[in-house]
Amino acid sequence: PRRRPLGAEGVRAIATTLCLIRHGVTDWNSQGRLQGHSDIPLNELGIRQAEALARRLSREPWSALWSSDLLRARQTAEPILRYTGLPLQIDPQLRERCLGPLEGLTFEEVQRRFPGYPSAEVNLPGVESREQLRQRAMAVITRLVETHPGQRLLVVSHGAWINSVLAVVSGGRVGTGKTRLENASVSVIVGDGRDWDLQLVNDTRHLEELDLHPDGVELSRR
Repeated sequence: PRRRPLGAEGVRAIATTLCLIRHGVTDWNSQGRLQGHSDIPLNELGIRQAEALARRLSREPWSALWSSDLLRARQTAEPILRYTGLPLQIDPQLRERCLGPLEGLTFEEVQRRFPGYPSAEVNLPGVESREQLRQRAMAVITRLVETHPGQRLLVVSHGAWINSVLAVVSGGRVGTGKTRLENASVSVIVGDGRDWDLQLVNDTRHLEELDLHPDGVELSRR
């Protein structure tokens, strides 16, 4: 059937809204260590960030809640489940980029071994390329849009995964290589799998209201 345009936004009436959420902060985030598929839990501040995020999201209607299977993502999704009552659906394809032997190293350690990282690719066995990540992420996005046409979805994932999606839907204006997504940040895209509207990128107002700095450092109260 022919799809009727939604209006000024240029997004079709069948468009699905995807709220892409980066997990809360972990100790490895604070230490600047690459996590990849390593299963690192949220730290105390990350748990507080997840609670603040859930309270914000509970003020809006949502249709479904999806999460990566990694612990830091699931721990971020659990307060959302409590506040919204949505069942938590797990998809391992929402995982962070696999960094293989680089996981656990700091950015400085990786840069010493591989000058130009992270802008340059690291060609090592077990390290997922940016193109492989992009294909994996967009396959999930396509499936979610097809499964939930016209619905509003919460998707808890990881920084590189979300940035790869943002790069595609924005035509490279934001995302991989350009955007540093904060922990527990929210980015929103709306589309039908072909046409996309980028509505929000890296929004952390729910953390700032509580003086929870997204870098894992608590702000002084003003």
